[in-house]
Amino acid sequence: MTYCSRACQKNSKRGPRNIMKNAEEKRTSQVHYDRALVLAEFIYRKPLGERLGAMKAIIDHARSGQDGSLRRILTDPKLLNAEPQNIRLFYRRNPNGYHTIAQAAHAYCRRCWGAGVRQVVYCRVDEPGEAVP
Repeated sequence: MTYCSRACQKNSKRGPRNIMKNAEEKRTSQVHYDRALVLAEFIYRKPLGERLGAMKAIIDHARSGQDGSLRRILTDPKLLNAEPQNIRLFYRRNPNGYHTIAQAAHAYCRRCWGAGVRQVVYCRVDEPGEAVP
C-alpha cells in the first residue's frame, strides 16, 4: 500500500480514532454537557441582581473539591473556547445572548479574583477580599 507520507503510514497502523468508542463514554459525555446547560440555565434564569451570588455559590462549591464533575465542567476547554457555531453548548442555543457556563465562570473569576477559572476552582489563588463587584 502507498501512503502520502510517513505520518499517514504510521497512523494507518493505529486504526481509527473515535472518542465515542462505546455507549458508556457517549453517555458520560452527554451527562457532562447536559449538566453544563442546566448550570447555565440556573445562572441565566436568575434576576440580574442575583446572578453574581449564584455564580459565587457555584465557584465555592467547585473550590470545595467535593464535586469533581463541576470542576471539569467549569474548566472544560470545549466550553471555555466554544465557538458561536457550536450552538448546542449555549443556553437557549443562543451564543449571541449567552455565554457557556465555563465562559461565565471564567469572566466572574477574572472580575472577582483577578485569575482564570482553572486557577480559582483548583485553589491555586488566595480568596479575594470581602468586596465582591
